[in-house]
Amino acid sequence: MDQFFLITALIGFALFLTATVATDLISRTIPNRIPLGLMALTPLLALGFPGYDIAAGLITGAAVFAFGLVVFRFGWLGGGDVKLVTAIGVWAGPTYVVPFLAEMAVAGGLITLGLMAQRAVRPAGDDAAAIPPVSVPYGVAIAAAGLGLIARLARDGGLLTV
Repeated sequence: MDQFFLITALIGFALFLTATVATDLISRTIPNRIPLGLMALTPLLALGFPGYDIAAGLITGAAVFAFGLVVFRFGWLGGGDVKLVTAIGVWAGPTYVVPFLAEMAVAGGLITLGLMAQRAVRPAGDDAAAIPPVSVPYGVAIAAAGLGLIARLARDGGLLTV
């Protein structure tokens, strides 16, 4: 029965990540319903993942949020990004938060480099001043790192054998 809860939670998580990518690519926003939905699924994770500690997850989420406020203040992430990373931090807990954040940073860097390269390759005669600054859909990077978290939770929750 525990696996039912874990599978349901992970499928829901994946669906919310898919919605994140879609909305962030289209509008560069992450609606509040996405991190709220992830938070609403947390009890399923707790029921299905052996040893998951909701209190530790909430403390981890609070730490991620505090760091996110600093990052937001410097303009490096948007408010929706911070809320989403906070919700995923609750899921990650202290065990998985560092790999999640590292993967998010790498994915965000790769996306940024790709967008900068795309910008550099422009037709001759284009005025560089007329090209708007690069807007990075960081929700895509967050979702990519979230997939890594899903894989870890599935593996350590007994759904995958590697």
